Amino acid sequence: MDQRSRTRRAFTLVELLVVIAIIGVLIALLLPAVQKVREAAARLQSANNLKQLALAVHSYEGSLGKIPANAVTMPNGLRVSGHWLLLPYIEQSNLQQASGVSNTTYLANAKAIVNSFIAPLDNSLPTHVITINGVDWAASNYAANHTIFGHPGNATNWTGFADNDWDNKGRRLDRISDGLSNTVLFGERYAQCSSGGSLWAYRNTDPAPTNPSYPGWARMSFFPANWTSNNRSTPYTAVPPQNRPTVTNCSPYNLQSFSAAGCQVAMCDGSVRTVTTSISSTVWFAAIWPDDGLVPGDW
Repeated sequence: MDQRSRTRRAFTLVELLVVIAIIGVLIALLLPAVQKVREAAARLQSANNLKQLALAVHSYEGSLGKIPANAVTMPNGLRVSGHWLLLPYIEQSNLQQASGVSNTTYLANAKAIVNSFIAPLDNSLPTHVITINGVDWAASNYAANHTIFGHPGNATNWTGFADNDWDNKGRRLDRISDGLSNTVLFGERYAQCSSGGSLWAYRNTDPAPTNPSYPGWARMSFFPANWTSNNRSTPYTAVPPQNRPTVTNCSPYNLQSFSAAGCQVAMCDGSVRTVTTSISSTVWFAAIWPDDGLVPGDW
């Protein structure tokens, strides 16, 4: 056999370039699919976190006969957040015990990153921690509904509430007359919004001891219901979740979506659903108030 016929022909430069181009096209076609899979997995993780928090509220009520308030003062005088109260029910008992001794231990442990409070798709605060007045605070991407964990009001329509209040006066789930499956309990929110954001250990500054203050950083609740009038008076509207805003244009008083699919929320019955950012302001109002007699309907 001719020696030349047994010699393997090498690829030419043109052929190599064609192969590289084909590989590049295949990668370009595959990348969006991979990104969609990753986003779906991240959304599933966030949904699991929301469900875990909702079930933690049920367990808390089962143990103490009420749902948590946005902030309470413990018997030892320590002011704590509603998220802190839920720690034992999301397998964080050690963190609660370590931080609950005094205001000093509370602040020292406020930087602990709790995975159940973190949404994988949020990149507003990549480190999940921010330093304010010399104290490190860890973020949470899940805001509580202030109309349930507290009360946004000015003595209108709510018996027993003199004004806007962090306390929910021992509210129980069975007092949510609109139905547990019709009322939002938690929702997704950016960790950092404009000059503010979400800190799981955040609590209001009255009564002491609660120093330092947290200028620009919002409470761990969302306040969209008629915030201009601070009550549920007419018009019955509320600001829907924002559609993937920039950090600069983000409102720490509202919820935000992390993707085009919408904002995920946990309902009071423990179910999780996606809310489109185009939801009607009247339907969203009905979904967040617990006892207004309005039902969201098919949303």
